[in-house]
Amino acid sequence: MNKTLATAQKTKYTRNTSKHRTVQPNEYSRSHYIEKAPSLIALKILQLFISHAANQMSDDIEHTIPWEDITNYLKKKKLSQTSIKKYYNELVGTLVIYEGKDSWGSSTILSKCYTYLNSRTSNQIQIKYKFGQGFRDAAKESNGYTMLDIPYMMNFELKYSIPIYELIASYINIPRLKHKTFEIEHFKKLIGVNPKSTWSNGNFITRCVNPSLEEIAKIPYIEINTHLTKKGQKYTHITFYFDTHYKRRKNKKDHMGNPIGTVNI
Repeated sequence: MNKTLATAQKTKYTRNTSKHRTVQPNEYSRSHYIEKAPSLIALKILQLFISHAANQMSDDIEHTIPWEDITNYLKKKKLSQTSIKKYYNELVGTLVIYEGKDSWGSSTILSKCYTYLNSRTSNQIQIKYKFGQGFRDAAKESNGYTMLDIPYMMNFELKYSIPIYELIASYINIPRLKHKTFEIEHFKKLIGVNPKSTWSNGNFITRCVNPSLEEIAKIPYIEINTHLTKKGQKYTHITFYFDTHYKRRKNKKDHMGNPIGTVNI
């Protein structure tokens, strides 16, 4: 079994919100949406789906998750079987690019998703879903994984905080990696900014990146600094600096009991 699935098996789904984590392939974390990222609620639902599937995320099967687990984590009591359909449609209709060393492809995140009443379990409402072929292949072949903390993500209030968190977390634990630079136009694609957006690069940093980084900074074991590169009057590149001193603190733990500077991010 590859490292991604093996690690996912160790962190398999639990209802203990204080230790709930999700493991996903780096190939997915570093992918980008072709048109635009799904809504914040849809992205949160997707993370719960990935976490629940755990080491079976690469299997060609339908996964099942209790309805109450979704509503409890989202803390949206008014979420109904009717209102959640739009989030299903977003995820099933969202196309993701997968780029490997020797391959390139695209696939929808989910190939199907629906709610049903399970009469065998006292009429418990459950959600069934199936990952798209590209995601399953990435999970099956990946030895590089990203680990994310569900409780923190469920508290995010900005849509782009989740894809930025995923992207940063996929790089931050690489040994000896001190920084990562992205061309801003490419970075927009990586986090799913609508290509029809009229934001200038400066506005994008001010209105999107900085507020999202403020949310991510609330995670106690992540410390990120950024630097912007200009060409003339236009911002062209953004560099993320990972605090190497923070990464070396192997024996320190955050308030959730997770080791700081390990694969828990």
